[in-house]
Amino acid sequence: MCDFAIPGARNTTVLVVGANSRVGRIVVRKLMLMGYSVKALVRNADEEVVAMLPTSVKIVIGDVGDPTTLRVAVESCSKIIYCATARSSITVDLNRVDYQGIYNFQLILHSEVLGGLVADWFSDLMFLVDSGSLIVLLLLP
Repeated sequence: MCDFAIPGARNTTVLVVGANSRVGRIVVRKLMLMGYSVKALVRNADEEVVAMLPTSVKIVIGDVGDPTTLRVAVESCSKIIYCATARSSITVDLNRVDYQGIYNFQLILHSEVLGGLVADWFSDLMFLVDSGSLIVLLLLP
């Protein structure tokens, strides 16, 4: 174990949404340095995307605009870090990723809590802005 390891991190799975983005790749590597297990939600798992991420990352294919794929991605995760951003300035893409994606995650987390699958509602909700991109961290206890 490295000097940066966090106690209990080995038993914690973190889902990174938008893991192949510039910020997402950095977040994935930092989490792994701290000892977390990492799942990456990506829209496609082509060779280029897979090459960007460490081999120990579990890749889940899905889209933030499609709630059915998000349910699978959230399974067995205790933390979610949302780094997805639209790569174009087209209003439809911005709406799907920056609004609908966050809304879909909120609905899924809410339904999981009400369904008893998650013991507690998330404890922190942080908004970070990096170069005009919105990053939302949903941290479950």
